[in-house]
Amino acid sequence: MTTKLSGIVNLKKLKEEGVWVPFYKEPFQLKVAFLDPQSWRKLIKETSVMRYNPILGRKEESVDDESFSQAFAHKVILDWNGLTKEVLQVLFPQTAVEGDVPDGGVPCTVDNKVWLLQSSSTFDRWLTDVATNAQSYAQTDKKEAYDNLGI
Repeated sequence: MTTKLSGIVNLKKLKEEGVWVPFYKEPFQLKVAFLDPQSWRKLIKETSVMRYNPILGRKEESVDDESFSQAFAHKVILDWNGLTKEVLQVLFPQTAVEGDVPDGGVPCTVDNKVWLLQSSSTFDRWLTDVATNAQSYAQTDKKEAYDNLGI
């Protein structure tokens, strides 16, 4: 009888339920779903479009950035809390953060998830690293998980 890895390693729970992961050392934490390589490729394929390339003189497949950001944010960010004005200042250090942030922080909505992902390269890189690295989910000590990710 052959043992199958798919019967031993259950990624379904990590993909569907996710885990709470703090954003660096800030009070901002996100419930992030794991995105395995197969799911990553599927997401890219689903958000690809055919576009005319005038340099090559033909159509070619490319990822639609807007569609990808929306799909990635929806699939990976399940929830968050603690997105305060101070955290926004960390994410956007050269920008004056204006306006009032509600008590408890900015709510986790579809629009807010997509906007943050598209507007902060720091957040985008961090989220991609965390969501695609199974080691992030295996660690009970989050500091150890960050050390393993090089964060």
